[in-house]
Amino acid sequence: FYAFNLAVVTLIGMSFTQLHAQENHKISIKETYPLILKDFKHKELIRDIIQLFENNFTELIDDIENTATIKDQKGLVQFLKTEFNHYADVLPLQRHDPEKVKTWIRYKQKEYRCMILGRKIKALDTYHNGDGTAETYKSQLKSLLAETLEIKLDKENQDIIALEKRLEELKNIHQARTKNKDKILQNRYDELVGNRQLFQW
Repeated sequence: FYAFNLAVVTLIGMSFTQLHAQENHKISIKETYPLILKDFKHKELIRDIIQLFENNFTELIDDIENTATIKDQKGLVQFLKTEFNHYADVLPLQRHDPEKVKTWIRYKQKEYRCMILGRKIKALDTYHNGDGTAETYKSQLKSLLAETLEIKLDKENQDIIALEKRLEELKNIHQARTKNKDKILQNRYDELVGNRQLFQW
């Protein structure tokens, strides 16, 4: 009976140890891709999205692979699904506005770095680390947040300028159409009743 109990305790201990080891198993980004890309809407962009992610956001990838464990996987997958959808929105801009994409990448790099620093500060505060590291990180984070905001504000300003330009173009088109509404009406009338073919070359 004693031997049986000892065997059971040993098995439970081994199971707990294995479970603990699994929970603390570090996450590999490449192993997580199938979960992130499951039911992904932009199937045709997957290769380009992964390339954009791996080429430009290595600091985030390294931080994830060095700190995230299996128990963090669900939240990580949801976060990266959202980010990958943002990448899908940005990728088409590479053809006609590569500078805008470069600015966006710089912004995201700084934003991710802010997130990493924030996590490190929380971890140090939790363990009441008193060697000054937390204060250094806090100073770095404040400086980095200011830089990130400057990029964001500049991007917003560029968007406003582009919208104002487009609005001016639409105003000019509207004014021209207003001046020529009789011609527009006649053209549409002729199109509907079939008169246009009488005047074709």
